[in-house]
Amino acid sequence: MPTITMAIQLLPTCPTQPETIACIDAAIELIKQTGLSYEVGPLETTIEGDSIDELLTLVSSIKAQCDNLAVDELIMMIKILSKKTGVMSIAEKTQKHK
Repeated sequence: MPTITMAIQLLPTCPTQPETIACIDAAIELIKQTGLSYEVGPLETTIEGDSIDELLTLVSSIKAQCDNLAVDELIMMIKILSKKTGVMSIAEKTQKHK
């Protein structure tokens, strides 16, 4: 059972829409590479983890990735739910709605 759930929303400002989408796609690819459980939504991506450090390292990597792309400005909105005994998984929270 994960102990932390984090939702991240990126709002990059780029010269063109394709560059904006490329930034978001690159962030999702970084999330995939972590091996963590995640779910991409239309406005944010939710990720499960066992350590705040691993999730904040991911946030830092996403920011660095966007810095390497055509991003003029980046707003990152992050929500974190942490519980010592574990949080409900993404699947547990959403399965009845699918």
